Amino acid sequence: AASTLSVMYLRICAFLVDAYLDGLLKRQRKGTNNNNNRRVEVIDEVFEVAEMLHDLLFPLQNCGKEGMATQSAIFAMCENWWHGNFDDKELFVTQLIPLLLVKSLEDTAQKNDVKRLY
Repeated sequence: AASTLSVMYLRICAFLVDAYLDGLLKRQRKGTNNNNNRRVEVIDEVFEVAEMLHDLLFPLQNCGKEGMATQSAIFAMCENWWHGNFDDKELFVTQLIPLLLVKSLEDTAQKNDVKRLY
């Protein structure tokens, strides 16, 4: 029970980081003339949380249904980091890409799983 709550806490952390990134993107779009090539700075604390979550992607493979749901939330956070052109975005794909590749090769894979790799 305590481990399930811990995994749920990690998922909430991923949702919070993702919401923070969305807020930064909205603020940037509002304040600039759609300069999407400019890197967006993220505060150190958020970066550290995101990095820790990213590092947990592989271990979450063995945590059942809750682990997979948390892994999915971290996938979304990492993808948002990449597509949002945030600082150090390259660091958030090292574990993401292999896991997305594995997911796209599973029997239950959907078209969307394959598209996420591009």
